[in-house]
Amino acid sequence: MSQFTDLFRILTALALVIVNGFFVAAEFALVKIRISRIEQMVSQGRLFAKTAKWLAQRLEHSLSACQLGITMASLALGDIGEQAVAHLISPLLEKLGVVSEAVLHAVAFTISFTVVTDFHLVIGEQAPKVFAIRNPEPMLLACALPLKIFYLLTYPLMFILSGTTDAILRLLGADEKSKSSIPYTEEEIRALLREAHVH
Repeated sequence: MSQFTDLFRILTALALVIVNGFFVAAEFALVKIRISRIEQMVSQGRLFAKTAKWLAQRLEHSLSACQLGITMASLALGDIGEQAVAHLISPLLEKLGVVSEAVLHAVAFTISFTVVTDFHLVIGEQAPKVFAIRNPEPMLLACALPLKIFYLLTYPLMFILSGTTDAILRLLGADEKSKSSIPYTEEEIRALLREAHVH
């Protein structure tokens, strides 16, 4: 029974890392891709392009959904992952002669915290983030449907979080809505053309 519990904890921790990576990838894909490119994918009939457009048109709330998912997965991983690794390490430490209960827990916690943190950062954060930045289009299309479902399921909570965020921003003097839809200036267009020419 104990082995089954340990296996369940390990698999749950791995699943949470993957979930965390999903939300990180979705967040960076949304930020990286331009709405004009999404419009092109919709006109091309790409699968889930309309869902991606739906998310991009609600960018602030979509990003809030990503952050909510990341936070929930990270908190759960910190609890379950560290327990799972510590439970696996404890018998090994006992065989090495660590008999003090306090020392055993301290060493097991330190090792498990380090292992889970490293795994979380590499697999759950850095790798999906870099991949999404380099490949925003396929990543956004792959994440679009699950993210929309999560968005709709957690909308009441996100509504409260977004309202709180807006209130704080107003207090800080940043009460204007996102300017992501403002057209490029002439200088920005020229700079983009120069960059495209170089590529």
